[in-house]
Amino acid sequence: VAEMCVNIHVSVKEMSLKYFEELRRHYYTTPTSYLELINLCTSMIHEKREEIGSTTDKLRSGLNKLVETNGLVGKMQEELTALGPELVEKVKGTEELLERLREDQVVADGVRSVVMEEEKLAQEQARQCEEIAAEAEKDLAEATPLMRGAVEALETLDKADIAEIRVFNNPPEMVMTVMQAVCILQHEKPDWATSKQLLADPLFLKSLVNYDKDNISDGTMRKLKRYVDNPNFTPDNVARTSVACKSLCMWVLAIVKYAKIFKIVLPKRERLATAKAELEETESKLADKQVALAEVQAKLDDLQLQYESSLSEKEDLSRRIDETTARLGRASKLTTALSDEYVRWEQSIKELGKSMANLVGNIFISAACVAYSGAFTGAYRKALVEQWLGQCQRLGVPVDENFTLVGVLGEPVQVREWNGNGLPK
Repeated sequence: VAEMCVNIHVSVKEMSLKYFEELRRHYYTTPTSYLELINLCTSMIHEKREEIGSTTDKLRSGLNKLVETNGLVGKMQEELTALGPELVEKVKGTEELLERLREDQVVADGVRSVVMEEEKLAQEQARQCEEIAAEAEKDLAEATPLMRGAVEALETLDKADIAEIRVFNNPPEMVMTVMQAVCILQHEKPDWATSKQLLADPLFLKSLVNYDKDNISDGTMRKLKRYVDNPNFTPDNVARTSVACKSLCMWVLAIVKYAKIFKIVLPKRERLATAKAELEETESKLADKQVALAEVQAKLDDLQLQYESSLSEKEDLSRRIDETTARLGRASKLTTALSDEYVRWEQSIKELGKSMANLVGNIFISAACVAYSGAFTGAYRKALVEQWLGQCQRLGVPVDENFTLVGVLGEPVQVREWNGNGLPK
């Protein structure tokens, strides 16, 4: 390179003499021109090396991106190929779940319908039980106040009141009538001797208060009929003879009244017991069917969750396939569009590598052109460049065989802009 510097300076000096002889124009070479050559060569090599290196890196990065994109395209194609059968299987599984869901829904609807009918039946039976019970209570309500009044009247009696009745050896008619009715209700012989024995019993009043009024036989009622039908058999009338017997009269009348009403109520109570038994049976069956419905509904709910999960997975899978297909389409278009660029970029990298290898010679001659040949005309410049190329080849300095100053230092875009603005090519 040092020898080339000297040769270039000498060749320019010789060309200056020829230039003067042929065109009568002076061109002077000075030490400054020599120094300018060295400075230009140093700075231009540094700049050009960075430029070539940067451009090469960009092109290599672009090539790597293309290779990476091609790899991604291959992976997406593999993924798409794998997702296809998976989607088909998922669609099939989802449809099977939907069919099972429909079948189980029919079963659940059938069980629910039966349960609703049983519920209606149970509600109707409960309503009937309430009506029967209300009707029976209504009937008994008529006799209950009488019984309560009679019992309260009995509770007012004491031993002295009972003794008052017992003192009679030959009791008045109404006292005898009342005690005969009491004896009949106690299933005893209706005479005065028996009456006095009952009155002597310390538990006599208690037995009347706790009397089993729900189980009075028809025979007893027939025997009592002639007493209660007696127009004089009234508490007020009896009270004129014996105040104590008045309470016993009230008790007898209340018992008879209650017994008559109870005979009306008894069938209703039997109906109520039957209705309650039927209601319990219906409610038991209803409970079993409700348990069965709950089990079917739980199974249906679980199946619904499975179906929704499977449907969501199918939709996600379908969306992934759509997204992958769209990305694959865009990537394929990109790689197809850049396939020619790949070849061109590879060629450019090779050319840039060659330029980097011949950088010293190319920049050296370019710097010489800038430093020395500006004053010469085109023919002289061309002659100098050919001479310098020959010297580089002879001295082993790497340089392009088809060296041009524009090719080394020019930028195609800027050159086209200059041409567009009217400068010669």
